[in-house]
Amino acid sequence: QAQSSDELPPLASVKGGTTESASRRPFGPTVAIFAPRLRQPLIGPSRRKTAWTAPPTERRRAHSGRRRGGGGGGTEMADGLEEDIWGTDGRVRGKCGLNNLGNTCFMNGALQALSHATPLVLHFLSNRYLSDINVSNPLGTGGRLAREYARMVRDMWFGTAPAISPVGLKRAIARFAPRFAGTSQHDAQELLGYLLDGLHEDLNRVRRSAYVSLPDASLDGPNDRTDRHLRQEYLDYVGADAWDVHRMRNDSTISDDFQGQFRSTCECPSCGRTSVTHEAFNHVSLEIPALRVVVALVFRSVGDGAEEPWAVNPVRVAVKVKANATIGGELKRSLSQICDIPFDRLTMVEIYDNKIHQLLDDNNVVSSIGRNDLIAAYEVNPYTSNFIHAVISLRHIGIVPSDGDGNEETKEKKGLVRFGFPILMSFRSSSTCAEAREHIWRQVRRFCKSPASPPIETKNPGSIEDAVRAGLGGEKIPVRLVDGEEKPKEIKLGPAADPVANGVPTKFELLKRSVLPSSSSEISGCLGEDCTENFVFFAVDWLGPWDEQIDVDAGMRVINHPSVSHADGRPTLDDCFRNFGHPERLDRNNMWYCGRCETHRQGLKTIRVNRLPHILVVHLKRFESRNSFLRERLNTVVDFPICGLDMSRHISESDDFVERPAPAIYDLFAVTNHYGRMGFGHYTAFARNWDIGDGSWSLFDDSMVRPVAEADIVSSAAYILFYQRRLPDLYATND
Repeated sequence: QAQSSDELPPLASVKGGTTESASRRPFGPTVAIFAPRLRQPLIGPSRRKTAWTAPPTERRRAHSGRRRGGGGGGTEMADGLEEDIWGTDGRVRGKCGLNNLGNTCFMNGALQALSHATPLVLHFLSNRYLSDINVSNPLGTGGRLAREYARMVRDMWFGTAPAISPVGLKRAIARFAPRFAGTSQHDAQELLGYLLDGLHEDLNRVRRSAYVSLPDASLDGPNDRTDRHLRQEYLDYVGADAWDVHRMRNDSTISDDFQGQFRSTCECPSCGRTSVTHEAFNHVSLEIPALRVVVALVFRSVGDGAEEPWAVNPVRVAVKVKANATIGGELKRSLSQICDIPFDRLTMVEIYDNKIHQLLDDNNVVSSIGRNDLIAAYEVNPYTSNFIHAVISLRHIGIVPSDGDGNEETKEKKGLVRFGFPILMSFRSSSTCAEAREHIWRQVRRFCKSPASPPIETKNPGSIEDAVRAGLGGEKIPVRLVDGEEKPKEIKLGPAADPVANGVPTKFELLKRSVLPSSSSEISGCLGEDCTENFVFFAVDWLGPWDEQIDVDAGMRVINHPSVSHADGRPTLDDCFRNFGHPERLDRNNMWYCGRCETHRQGLKTIRVNRLPHILVVHLKRFESRNSFLRERLNTVVDFPICGLDMSRHISESDDFVERPAPAIYDLFAVTNHYGRMGFGHYTAFARNWDIGDGSWSLFDDSMVRPVAEADIVSSAAYILFYQRRLPDLYATND
């Protein structure tokens, strides 16, 4: 079959020019690669300005006024193809159902989505695939799979029946992949993977596959990471070389549009050597992370002269982390980034009943945190012998909670009760008592109406207030050393001034001796053995005139961080990609061999997308293995964008060392859905073809086809997502 003069030459025959330089672009297939094909007037020259360029709204507007013909310059095949696609009544074809041949909904759902990939559909409808069929490829089917797929596509787009039976295609698939024979239910993603691989091998333009060694790269240690720019440039060229080697053996319309490239790195934990490998892919399988939204109060340590609200009031922050992540890992790091507090200066606690109930172990997982737990993060100094860490509770005279015995006198009993948020702070062990008191005062002064000391009024002799004031010596506020149950403990100030009967201080004397003085004595000497404990407990008692100065509303005021209003536990597609690129430590059953150490190591492995394809197929892993017998379907709703998926944040870091890389913005054009559970579910598909039609969505449920609202596309049934890249209208200037 003779080729038209305007037809795109095989990519393998284009060497040294735009194609070779474009293959080194960090974003993968670029405008330079696609330009010859896009200039081809497959559906009339008027498509040059609209196909694969503008966002959906502009495309629909451009197509709404266009009909058959579109001017001269196109081939007879292109003009006829346009007329057949649009139909004599102006109605877009392709909205054709597929009959269920016996549990073949998995195949129908995948085929309907794939049949709306515009470049692949046009390649088959224009019969260009005939010149690409490789009958000598031992990895292919001799062209049988490609011919049957072409027959089905032509029936869907050029036929008049509302539904067809893809018997020939199913027979061709079952012949070369017997696992899909019969009427058993299968996975749509597995069939899609086989179909893309089979079509690629059948349409591979490389007739003789020469042996090519894959380039290997390694970074031998920390010295190779000193110059980040040179390191990244080296990795970019290694990835480009690996892609050139791949294209020397793989050159088809599938590799042109559907294939991208992964970059896998594995770092040795002992010597730091990093192995770098690259591998082609035609779809990305993403785990759906089980996320938890953790709302925590962040308390900054208030220093001298701190007046800004952030340094005084706690900040309520919401972070979204994986449920199986550790508290000391992802959760702390997220809070550290948001609050700009060093990671090692954060201590996580649980607050209950106005006191610190427990410290959260860094090794515990986030799922161990209760949904209704009040979590707080305090900024403190590292836990060393140079610092004393103190837990401070705030108390005032109030109604003691009833013990439930029904005694009215018990219900009305007054005493010291806790209020406000507890405080976790640290100060140097060499600090004086006066310095420690002043530091404590800075943390609690937000509860006071005025920072100045109130006037001391005369109280009835013998009252608790008088007893406490007698031990204060005119101090600003009583700070009392207590034990874990908030009972007063004696501070070591030398010999007692008054003799104590039997060596045991009375309650009144113990109250006096438990107050932290404002002196120049070193606090470590006053605390004695308490300094050797992990934490020292203090109670700030707002008694007498101080009780009248309490402003609980001001002290309980919390500043909401913007993350709180946007907190949503539903994972997004960006969350899935971030989880995909997260470094993972290999387990002992899957260790990596380090060439420098000459032994197997539990390397740190990271996989990132290095080169983006034109058609991005995303598979959401909805089936999770609970054990060797049970697999459970995840019904989590993944929030994915219909238009404007930005993949630039998920590809490997790359310097723009080449000009005009293709953009990394994608628009959704099809979704394969799965309902039910594994082995007993049902598959459907959502699809639209805005490059040829009005961009409206349709539901394909086996033989039934009906319109569907765009708001219904995002659901818990979404299983395989099909995105196409937006390309700028740069090729139109090359006419």
